[in-house]
Amino acid sequence: MPRKLIAAVLALTLSTLFVFAQDDSEPTASVWDGVYTEEQAQKGKDNYAQHCAGCHAPDLGGTPGGPALKGARFIFGWNDKSVAELYEYTSTMMPLGQAGSLSSEAYAAVVAHILEANDFPAGDEELLPDTDLLSNILIEREG
Repeated sequence: MPRKLIAAVLALTLSTLFVFAQDDSEPTASVWDGVYTEEQAQKGKDNYAQHCAGCHAPDLGGTPGGPALKGARFIFGWNDKSVAELYEYTSTMMPLGQAGSLSSEAYAAVVAHILEANDFPAGDEELLPDTDLLSNILIEREG
């Protein structure tokens, strides 16, 4: 086999391996980038009061029946995870005994309220209930 052909095959193989080795699922944004609106967080606060506060407390501080959704323990548990993971967990597991009972927009608003309660800044665009988009947003302790 000629050297040029071997080199071409080797280059093609290496470039193919490089493409498959790249992880496109790495988040490209952060909760510090303003990924929800204040209005959306207010809607989420209303939904939270009606569907979540009984287990997690009105101030998101947690109860014996539900963990805190704000503060150091929450941030520690969700640090370096995507907003998609938080959204998926919330929308498929909550409220307890009635999982999936809210609209996708209501779940996104509740997540926006949780982010606001943890002092992540609001922005100009609503948090969309799209796990592909949300998987690009990283929850991190400091921006």
